[in-house]
Amino acid sequence: MGAFNTITGETACPKCKQISVFRIQFKYGEKWQYEYLLGDALKWGKNEEGRKDAKHALVLGISEHPCPHCHFGSDVREDLDFLLLIEENKLKAIFPHQILWNDGFLILD
Repeated sequence: MGAFNTITGETACPKCKQISVFRIQFKYGEKWQYEYLLGDALKWGKNEEGRKDAKHALVLGISEHPCPHCHFGSDVREDLDFLLLIEENKLKAIFPHQILWNDGFLILD
C-alpha cells in the first residue's frame, strides 16, 4: 500500500454487521504512518494526498486484520474496506464499505 496512516475505531463489519474495533489503513493528509482516533485532526505537509480545505470527504480505508466475528478479510482475495468521513479536516466517522473509487477518496463539496 506504500505510505499510509491508520485510524483505530469501532464500527460494523461490512459482511456480518457485528460491531468491533478495527485498525484501518488509509491514504489522506500527510502520509507518514500517523495513528489517529475519531475526532483527531489530520496532519498535512510533505507526501500528502487529498485536499486540506475540503469541508467533507469520504476516504477509502482497509482493515489490517480480519473481522474477529466472521473472519471476513482473512482470505487474501477479500478486502475488508471501510469509508472514513472527514469533516473540516477531522476524522468524524467510520462506515462499512463495499464500493471502490479510483483515487481512494471522494470530495463532497
